[in-house]
Amino acid sequence: MISYSFNFLMITVLCKSITELKKSFFLITKESINEGISEFLKIGVPSAAMLCLEWGGLEILALIASAISVDATGAQIISLNFYIVVLMIPFGGQVGATVCTGKAMGEGNSKKARTFIKIASVFMLVVDFISAFVIVVYKDWLLRLFTSSEILLNYVGSTINTMAILLIFSGSQLILAGGLRGLGMQSTAAFVVICSQYLLTIPAGYIFAITLQ
Repeated sequence: MISYSFNFLMITVLCKSITELKKSFFLITKESINEGISEFLKIGVPSAAMLCLEWGGLEILALIASAISVDATGAQIISLNFYIVVLMIPFGGQVGATVCTGKAMGEGNSKKARTFIKIASVFMLVVDFISAFVIVVYKDWLLRLFTSSEILLNYVGSTINTMAILLIFSGSQLILAGGLRGLGMQSTAAFVVICSQYLLTIPAGYIFAITLQ
């Protein structure tokens, strides 16, 4: 609560102090609700659904792990927290891709928007390869930041190399999703998340973990 309140205060002061942002930063008025609510919901609801579906899918995988054993649940929680920390790098790239692409499209320059997406994709691919290399080389030290239990370390250690490889694909996916957001195609992005996460990833996780053990 304190962190979010402080962030809100800092962003408010920043927007009020920058001349270019003053006109677009205002309190909610009757006019803004009547004229902008439909457009806001058209963009905001699919975007919120996309985020909820993405992160909610990770929690469902934790529930699947709980059906295996307590140790498996602990390993899943460690893996999830480790994955989230590492994923903050490409997530920041996603925000940048969204802002730059949206700005270019607002200027009516689709070529510039495509260039931003290509640059962000290549840059994040390189960063993800470096991150994956660091994870594989220093995996024992990194995992001990989360737990000292040898049982959990063995559980997570056996999957950390796979997680490092998945980071490369996840990073690219986040950049492309950011590009779709910048293009105003949140509904398309949300549909892709539903298909990939809930029709492929989660069912596959259940089959491999529970059915095939």
